[in-house]
Amino acid sequence: MARKGGPALYELMRRGGASADPGAIRSGAGGKTRGGGLQPFVGSDAKWLAWASVFVVALVAAYFVGVTRGERIGRAQAVAEREEELRLLSEGRPAVEPSAPAVVAPTQTDRAARDAGASENQVSIAAAQNGLSEPIDPNFPPLPPAPPGLDPRQSGLNYFVIAAPPEGRADDIVRFCRERGLDAYAVVGDTARLREVVVLPGFPKSELSGPAATQLKKRIRAVGVLHKAAARGNPDFGDMYPKLFQR
Repeated sequence: MARKGGPALYELMRRGGASADPGAIRSGAGGKTRGGGLQPFVGSDAKWLAWASVFVVALVAAYFVGVTRGERIGRAQAVAEREEELRLLSEGRPAVEPSAPAVVAPTQTDRAARDAGASENQVSIAAAQNGLSEPIDPNFPPLPPAPPGLDPRQSGLNYFVIAAPPEGRADDIVRFCRERGLDAYAVVGDTARLREVVVLPGFPKSELSGPAATQLKKRIRAVGVLHKAAARGNPDFGDMYPKLFQR
């Protein structure tokens, strides 16, 4: 109903409701926008996210740097080993004139002339061309074949094991080594099917780092290079190791 000197009560109520801001009703105190969504990352949250991204990128970069460095070191090692094999192989070849047919090295001829019994140690033209039948050190002439089944090792000494092939293959390796002055034998290995090719002499444990053992290892390595070059799949004796013999 109307009041004297003023508008009616219902008119006042309608005017007051129309002046309210509809957006204020929809906006709340929970950090939501008028559309109902969450506010974006701001302040410290954005900084933590940025640092985490930088850390992940640094980890990935460090991984790739490590992989690249490892591959480069591996290639350099392989090249160095190949150069060492070629050097040893070239040292084991007899001297041959570049422009003349292959001939026997002078030192070999002199030794054969002085000792008639060393005729088996002379190098044929075909052998001189590949350099695989000439002993590396003239101080170690070829040895006679090893008696079958002989095990000359002494208990308590360490002997270098240069290969562990089957029985028939072991005999071939022993023959190759003895033709080049290595006192090699095929002995029974850890299993019935395999044989161990060992080289004499043996050494006490205290002398494995001495000059005699070191010199023997160099001779084994040099013969191993020739053995690897003789046929595909041949070992080069690079993984030889000393083993204590006990009866």
